[in-house]
Amino acid sequence: MIKELEESLTQLEKLLRLSITIVDYQHVWSLKRSVFTPLRRSHRKNAVCKYGFCDACILHCRYHVNRHCLEDPSPFVTHCWKGVCELAVPLERDRIHYGILYAGIWRIPGFQPPPKLPPLFYSAFEKLPEFSYAYKREYLPVLQLCAAGIIQKLADMQLLDSSPEPRVIQIREFLLKNISKPLQLKDLAEAVHLSQSRTAGIVKQYFKINFSALLRSMRLNNADFLLRSSDMILAEIAEMCGLRDQYYLSKIYKAERGITPGKYRKLSRTQNEKRTL
Repeated sequence: MIKELEESLTQLEKLLRLSITIVDYQHVWSLKRSVFTPLRRSHRKNAVCKYGFCDACILHCRYHVNRHCLEDPSPFVTHCWKGVCELAVPLERDRIHYGILYAGIWRIPGFQPPPKLPPLFYSAFEKLPEFSYAYKREYLPVLQLCAAGIIQKLADMQLLDSSPEPRVIQIREFLLKNISKPLQLKDLAEAVHLSQSRTAGIVKQYFKINFSALLRSMRLNNADFLLRSSDMILAEIAEMCGLRDQYYLSKIYKAERGITPGKYRKLSRTQNEKRTL
């Protein structure tokens, strides 16, 4: 944890009376050490997020919202499936999307939350203030300054994985946005408007591995995250990571990681439980 950042965010929360969460976009924000506390990185500190937290929450905050940011880095209001909304400020530098600063927690006026959530969710939901777009005008300027300060601090400490090569940024963004799809080198080459041989050369030069190895690495990194943070079955994880089925996922996971996906999930959850004791 970087103490100065955590203390600054805590003070900002008190000043604005807003909950602030920092979600790093998996495998783009390559950090040499943990930057934020587990609580800072999780929406579950908010009661409405904690009660009824499930895979749909992860898909919204980690994937749908991040895809929005890759297409448009401007701050925006995000609405989740539970009827909760927040202000979202993308954390980006030199056209690389690193993560999102979420602030505030409100309920959407007139929204009826879905049925069959835990009773505690509904009581927490009713206690939330209703969202008004006046909050966007009021809070976004200071939140944008905060987001810029976070990125600058991490850049000063050389904790950002960035590259001055525009093609590298294009390659990274294309693969992240399309990680669940079947991809070939020709797809990437078309996206960056280069020949296949030139694209393969750039991948090898900057990532130090060939295209197939890079794509496999990013798919397995996605699998790591889903195994740690969700209850998705292997078939669902394989589909989200662009792998043909759970058997292929297990095969390449064991070959690359040395353990099975199930074993990794069990070990990661055991470690998380120990950290929260």
